Amino acid sequence: MVKPGISILGFFMPKNKCNIVAKINFKKSLQFQIKSYLCVNKTKKEIMSTYIIQDTEAGNHIRTFNSYAQAIAALDRYEQKDREEGIYVPNYYQIVEAEPRTYDIVFNDNDDSNNKGFKKSLNDAYNYISYNMHNKWGYFQDYIGGTVSIVCNETGETICTEVIA
Repeated sequence: MVKPGISILGFFMPKNKCNIVAKINFKKSLQFQIKSYLCVNKTKKEIMSTYIIQDTEAGNHIRTFNSYAQAIAALDRYEQKDREEGIYVPNYYQIVEAEPRTYDIVFNDNDDSNNKGFKKSLNDAYNYISYNMHNKWGYFQDYIGGTVSIVCNETGETICTEVIA
């Protein structure tokens, strides 16, 4: 199993990055796993980031944080910098809690397409594919030769696609 902080064919995965790739057990290729790690890393950050600093005027996103304490510390730094520059406005910044993203599983082949209708976390979606790809249950059996994808319910973005062999 791939663990964060070790080198794989020259690719280094720092310990502070997500380790979802360690849970992907597709049999196709290591290249897919590394590509998935790089793709998933950005998405995992978005999922784990639960607090956003935004301006109160228009709600413009300024920065996202993993914890409320980090957001408060950054807010204090922003306000201090604004004071030093002489542009401080009370209550200009606000901290809001971000909505977590959910993911569905989509199956495609030359003839048909189906989705599971899931609202799973990214980690749960990968675990579902990993477990069922090996066993060829349900749609995995029906779509041999087709593909299975993880798709974000909120944005429609395809996170990754794997051929079902």
